[in-house]
Amino acid sequence: MPGRLYHLSLGYPGLTDEPGWVQGVLLEFKTPEVLQGLDELEEYTPGGAATENSYHRTWEQVYHLDRTPLAWAWLYRMEPERVASLGGIWIPEGSWSGDQQRHREHKGVMD
Repeated sequence: MPGRLYHLSLGYPGLTDEPGWVQGVLLEFKTPEVLQGLDELEEYTPGGAATENSYHRTWEQVYHLDRTPLAWAWLYRMEPERVASLGGIWIPEGSWSGDQQRHREHKGVMD
């Protein structure tokens, strides 16, 4: 999907709406009620002020690896200013793995 991915000091990634491409996993759920639990996990309050939410949820086109349209999906995006305030480190390859990021930090290697 379009965007930039950052490793956050909190130990998880943040996706922004900046130029670039990122890779992720498309999840499909049987019932839409799951979205409420995901909103809680992501600290997102639908209709809430931007200052109340860590992320904002958007309905966007996602793509195959060859960048042809795949589906529409809900994404949780973070404002670049919030990423910066959390010490976000840009991941140029656009793919995040918690294990990979912990290994980089341990070796003192950060992009």
